Amino acid sequence: MLFNSALFLFFFPCVAALLNVTPPQSRWVTLLLASILFYASWDYRYLVIIFAIATVAYVYGHACRHLAGKPARWALASAIVLILLPLIFFKYANFILDNLAPAFSVFGAPSPGRISSLILPLGISFYTFQLLSYCLDIHAGRYTPNESFGKLLLIQCIFRTRSPGPSCAPRN
Repeated sequence: MLFNSALFLFFFPCVAALLNVTPPQSRWVTLLLASILFYASWDYRYLVIIFAIATVAYVYGHACRHLAGKPARWALASAIVLILLPLIFFKYANFILDNLAPAFSVFGAPSPGRISSLILPLGISFYTFQLLSYCLDIHAGRYTPNESFGKLLLIQCIFRTRSPGPSCAPRN
């Protein structure tokens, strides 16, 4: 669904009306479901990426509370790698394959072809860097981890421009 499509012109007022009748404490759930539906209308398979890297950030945030020193740095490095993997794959897989082709020919092996069906997921750079910022802020002690996985996921799905979002409490 595109922002300038007729479907979005129907979808947006329906969500706005639904938000007006939803109790204030539950509005985040309505927004999350609407955001997931919005993403799924483009390609539902890419929701797995958002859920997976949000899970990594959520688990890291809570594990970070119990870690200190070297284990905390290793946990942060692992979280960064796991969060960046989908972005690197979708943005650079064909570039890497193209550059490896000469090396394969040196050894007489057939070079791997390009991945022609590779389509960049909607907003992958945005939510990848948002979640990286979330993990780095928690590691640096600027914020406490988000208690709700759903609210952390909502921050990624609605294309917020603030990081890490209002549901993370600043550390005193």
